Amino acid sequence: MELSQSKERIDAWFSDKEPEMLSMLERIVNMDSFTNDAADVNKVGEVVTGWLAEAGFHTAKLPKKPAPADEQWMNGLGNVFSARTHSVECGPGVAFIGHMDTVFPAGTAGARPFRLDRAADRATGPGVTDMKAGIVQNMFVARALKELGLMDVPMTLTFSPDEELGSPSTT
Repeated sequence: MELSQSKERIDAWFSDKEPEMLSMLERIVNMDSFTNDAADVNKVGEVVTGWLAEAGFHTAKLPKKPAPADEQWMNGLGNVFSARTHSVECGPGVAFIGHMDTVFPAGTAGARPFRLDRAADRATGPGVTDMKAGIVQNMFVARALKELGLMDVPMTLTFSPDEELGSPSTT
């Protein structure tokens, strides 16, 4: 298939997805996900992998490794979540990597919820650009490629719970 044909198919797939993408962005921006709050970060992971599971991705909440004795603070971090088009044995293939955590403490999402200003072509809210919009982009691009059959290698989406601290549990 020529590149122009693939582009046409992708454009057609995305032609009516803006409301769904904005809805997902609003949903996860309005979820607190402070790095040190494992429960809140994991709720974001459950939402994004749940949506991908509906599209036939193999999803997982990866078990946490035991924290080193001198790094017990790591026990308060969330889990890594993943979504794959193929089984783990096929390898990672193309990797889509993003992080779910933000620097904003609990309560920020309620105090400053998602807001879309179409006139200014701007969305605001805690974590909207770092990096919840990126997560939504990864989700939708991977799903489009899968549903259209345009990616003939495995795809793996990884969602880190602790990028704001240097990704200690993700590495």
